[in-house]
Amino acid sequence: MVNENMGWGFPACRGGTQHGFKDSGVETFRDHILLSFAKEICQNSLDAVKDNDKPVVIEMSKFFLDKKDFPGHEELVKALGKLVHYWSQMENDKSSEKFFENAKKLITGDKILCLRISDFNTKGLGGSEEKENPKTDWNFLVKSEGASDKPATAGGSYG
Repeated sequence: MVNENMGWGFPACRGGTQHGFKDSGVETFRDHILLSFAKEICQNSLDAVKDNDKPVVIEMSKFFLDKKDFPGHEELVKALGKLVHYWSQMENDKSSEKFFENAKKLITGDKILCLRISDFNTKGLGGSEEKENPKTDWNFLVKSEGASDKPATAGGSYG
């Protein structure tokens, strides 16, 4: 069940760093998108193993969702429209504009293709509720760049 009170959050940059599609981190994965995507998912799950005596299991499934059942659909369509407009003003970066135009087309149809990724025997992603503690897994994943508190032996200690 989706929490009806949740919505899309887009923090303002307010003088922070702008990230475009010519970012080296994005370029690294561009040539092998599906391979890189699968590798990152598996790496993150394996780095969060709960019981070392049991295997980590990862399931991926695609499904279609009616746009009326897609949480925050209208809000996301508006946000993508703003992104298309913003990137259309960049004369030398049409790839970002095209990306957001395509994303908007994909979610404005009656049915939206979704991907569910589930992992089992993992400890989960804790720390979203800890506003004052910067050393949570949530903070490192969502709010940090180039920061990690994982041991050097972890597969995902650099991203």
